Amino acid sequence: MFILSGRDREKVDKAVSELMRGGGDVVPLILDTADETSIISAVTLIKDRFGKLDVLVNNAGGNFDADHLTSTVSM
Repeated sequence: MFILSGRDREKVDKAVSELMRGGGDVVPLILDTADETSIISAVTLIKDRFGKLDVLVNNAGGNFDADHLTSTVSM
């Protein structure tokens, strides 16, 4: 089983449906890494449903503009 995440619910749901039609066991997760509430919701879902995260494949782009402050999330 794996989790597929993204910011756009419609795109995530479409990708999950396609993967499941192909025999995959996929859990959708809406996640915006720039939004602390979204991150906390994702952590909660993972803890409650799976207990832990074994592997993370990050394919997110980044904006590394030096004028922006580093974000933090504390749990």
